[in-house]
Amino acid sequence: EEIRERGEELKAIIELTDSQCDSVDACVLPDPINGENEYHALLQKSETEMNNAISKYENKDYAGAETILTSLINKKLGGYIPYYYRAMVYDALGKYQQAINDYESVIAKDSTVALVYYSLGVDYDTLKNFPRAIQNYRKYLELTNETNDYTEYARQRIKQSQ
Repeated sequence: EEIRERGEELKAIIELTDSQCDSVDACVLPDPINGENEYHALLQKSETEMNNAISKYENKDYAGAETILTSLINKKLGGYIPYYYRAMVYDALGKYQQAINDYESVIAKDSTVALVYYSLGVDYDTLKNFPRAIQNYRKYLELTNETNDYTEYARQRIKQSQ
């Protein structure tokens, strides 16, 4: 019974990142007896790598951040967060289509992250794909209750499109 409960606890904390993983039960989970230490070590290492990538991004070491984030994505670690930060790296580098692809990956994993839609709107605006930009600004406003520079800009762009 204790092993089953520990297994359920592990299931609850695992972020499902594999697009082929439709449910918790369909995923390969660590063995609750033998794999727990390895699993926690992996989690700790991926958290350290993620923090390192964010630090590199903040210090404008975009190549270093991109390398770490791509590694995390390839290992299917971190859920949507590595995609989100890599998209921001691509934005900083002017690689807008690649940023759009990563933002779309975020949405595939969690369609409720409002700021992603704003970022997509800005990228589509930059690429002069105004219908897609407006669509994403609208979705952003739908998902957020905040009033800030982002919401004001999104409203302004929507108004300008009419």
